[in-house]
Amino acid sequence: MIRRLSFDLLGLPPTLAEVAQFVSDTAPTAYADVVDRYLASPRFGERWARHWLDLARYAESEGFKADETRPNAWRYRDYVINSLNADKPYDRFVREQIAGDELWPDNNDALLATAFNRHYPDEYNAVNLRKRRQQILNDITDTVGAVFLGLTYGCARCHDHKFDPILQTDYYRLQSFFANIRAKDNIPLYSQEEEKKHVRELLPWMQKTAKIRQEMDLIAEPKRKTILAEMIAKYPPEIQKCLSTPASERSAFQRLIFYKVSPYLDPDSSYYRASGNMLLMKLSKEENEHWKKLNVRLDTFSDLLPDKLPIGIGIVDAGTESPPTHLLSGGTYNKPSQEVQPGFLTLLAPEPAEVSPPERLQSSGRRTSLANWLVDPDNPLTARVMVNRIWHYHFGRGLVETPSNLGIMGADPSHPQLLDWLASEFLRNRWSIKEMHRLIMNSNTYQQSSLYRKEAAKIDSQNQLLWRFPRQRLEGEIIRDAALAVSGLLNLKMGGPSIYPRLSPGTVIKGGWPVTENRTEQ
Repeated sequence: MIRRLSFDLLGLPPTLAEVAQFVSDTAPTAYADVVDRYLASPRFGERWARHWLDLARYAESEGFKADETRPNAWRYRDYVINSLNADKPYDRFVREQIAGDELWPDNNDALLATAFNRHYPDEYNAVNLRKRRQQILNDITDTVGAVFLGLTYGCARCHDHKFDPILQTDYYRLQSFFANIRAKDNIPLYSQEEEKKHVRELLPWMQKTAKIRQEMDLIAEPKRKTILAEMIAKYPPEIQKCLSTPASERSAFQRLIFYKVSPYLDPDSSYYRASGNMLLMKLSKEENEHWKKLNVRLDTFSDLLPDKLPIGIGIVDAGTESPPTHLLSGGTYNKPSQEVQPGFLTLLAPEPAEVSPPERLQSSGRRTSLANWLVDPDNPLTARVMVNRIWHYHFGRGLVETPSNLGIMGADPSHPQLLDWLASEFLRNRWSIKEMHRLIMNSNTYQQSSLYRKEAAKIDSQNQLLWRFPRQRLEGEIIRDAALAVSGLLNLKMGGPSIYPRLSPGTVIKGGWPVTENRTEQ
């Protein structure tokens, strides 16, 4: 029993001392005490964050063929772990990830939480940016629908859903909440005082390297202009127009395109370094050699550089005005038809959503409206989906076996009244995830033996009635961690940047791949 609890809540086997203590404890609260102790362990957040990160399609690289790294994505991972360990109410957890920047703009956790919708795959050198933007919006719409509502919204991208009461209009009403978002990969996580201190500490380096940097700029500046012109020329005319239009005259759509392109219009950007510095490739042989000598001299002053200020990644709105969202014929990005406004499922709320731009923020307020609706106690979906997920991870099968699809084409609930009751208890306990764990794990159903009973199997061969605890396979991560734990080699360090293992010779990753040389970190 303690082994079941430990693997389930911590992802690790119990220690010999923990087993001995549990077996010898005759108190009636012995089992409940272990549940509470494990829920209070920092390992709990690490183990259960993996489940959520899978739903959030968390990754530390862009995907597609270049697969360049996202150096600060790990901060979202730490946010999830810390939130679960602190038993952050699920309604707050949801609202932060959908609209944390609008609701709590001065809270770093809320800003980092918006990375939930930044984990879409991306391609830095995409040329058809209208199509790329639509693909990103589709990814976000599908993910939000499946993760929070347990509905396959994606089926309504091209036509009304064939089975669930989701109209094609509903798909683009949901998408419209995100029509104005852009990636923000430099969210400042520091105070004004820390920034001022950083500037003061940087001053000696600036002064001592001024002449070197000035000489390097004289060599590089003409080449930068040439490279920039070549970069812009690869885009179609409509995208070039977005870039050339003065900022004050750009439409909402042009503003989004400008933000999308801007990070890739710097020849010195990390996106280009791994495959060869574009700037150096444009220099003559003499200029190149001179540049490298200057760079060596510049590196001699690197010990004067202060630590970099912390930044995170997430999303923000590109302004208060959002570009229009259209229903797309057949889901094709360049075949717009009727315009739609932000809204929820027509079946539940046919009128457009009420949206109010937040004060003093350059944001539309659309995502705040969505976040509030998702966790409204009158919304019949959100709580039910989450308690089913918790049950699913404990028993290996949810009360609804398809946890991201509670619609008609998903599995029927095996115990619909139990699912409804658990959802109501979730709300009654103020969306406490840990209380839901306690409720499930202290139940007789969870504490059953997993032994096979021939008589019961004749009546219910699939164990739908839960006459025994279902045996489950351990995930690959758990098997690895268990082997390290019992051998005394498990590194329990929490938080911070992920490790970078050695890659096969010849592998090139855009943005660099700083191999972690310290084997104890791996």
